[in-house]
Amino acid sequence: RINERYGSNLKGDLLLKMDSHLAIAGSVKARGGIYEVLKHTEDLALEHGLLKEGDSYAKLADPKCREFFSQYKIQVGSTGNLGMSIGIMSAAVGFTVIVHMSADAKQWKKDLLRSHGVTVMEYESDYSEAVKNGRKLSDEDPKSYFVDDEKSVNLFLGYAVAAGRLKKQFEEQGVVVDEEHPLIVYIPAGVGGAPGGVSYGLKRLYGDLVHCFFVEPVECPSVMLGIATQKFEHANVRDYGMTGKTEADGLACASPSSFVTRIMTNLLSGGFTVNDSKL
Repeated sequence: RINERYGSNLKGDLLLKMDSHLAIAGSVKARGGIYEVLKHTEDLALEHGLLKEGDSYAKLADPKCREFFSQYKIQVGSTGNLGMSIGIMSAAVGFTVIVHMSADAKQWKKDLLRSHGVTVMEYESDYSEAVKNGRKLSDEDPKSYFVDDEKSVNLFLGYAVAAGRLKKQFEEQGVVVDEEHPLIVYIPAGVGGAPGGVSYGLKRLYGDLVHCFFVEPVECPSVMLGIATQKFEHANVRDYGMTGKTEADGLACASPSSFVTRIMTNLLSGGFTVNDSKL
């Protein structure tokens, strides 16, 4: 279809990794978000004697455990998908959950979260402001844990697991990755956490045999801008005459992650932008 439409002559096999169909949260955010919530759950459970090494984690579904977790809060700032991942999973474990959502977030996502008993705080401003407020409120509460999409190592490692899953799928399908058949990966990027984690995992497994490219909305290419200018998290698309507005609400992040832009500077093969009409 791409060849027909654009008169190009692309060769090779085009494969689609549909993280849009992942269980529970229905987006790539299910990987990092659910991993971080479960990691925090495990840390608390081990610390307070609810679990010991070798126990079945099914014990955590016990009403007594849910009662224990209800005294703890999990908070996150999101344009939508990470909020859904963290919100749904945290509520399932029994945590009190607050999702700080920017103006870009779609109404159906807010409604879905509220149906799970999640508190959604709405902001008129953008993603960065929602994260800043969420972090501040969480820091003021000793029993609150903030999932930080911009800086979290656990979130990043949860995304990186995707590489191992992909390698297994390739092996099952007989897909060979070698010097004759390099793997070229295109990933949409918002603040950079999910695509950064996935790319990091792929580079660890495939090294120079894989080339990762980030794809961003033409009005909001924050990761590319952060890396290209080497201003990292201090780069803001609005400072360069762009609006930061896009139909892809999950990518509407005007400034990128400090952590990811620094890591990806040496790992990313490139990036490009796409108009909203072609997203």
